[in-house]
Amino acid sequence: VNTNGAGDMYAGGFLHGLTQGHDIGSIGTVASHVAALVVASPGARMHERHHGKIASILKQYNSQKSTTV
Repeated sequence: VNTNGAGDMYAGGFLHGLTQGHDIGSIGTVASHVAALVVASPGARMHERHHGKIASILKQYNSQKSTTV
């Protein structure tokens, strides 16, 4: 199993959610999604095909936050 960068990506996703004011459940979900994408990429860098998926995930959670605030 290739786990290169998964922890760093999880931490990045977690910190992003935290600084954007998301609730802890959403933060963990987003962090898990982005960590899974980096694990699905060969090597230590995320494949560029996943960049759009991350943008979509963040857009979804940002829109959920704005409707609950």
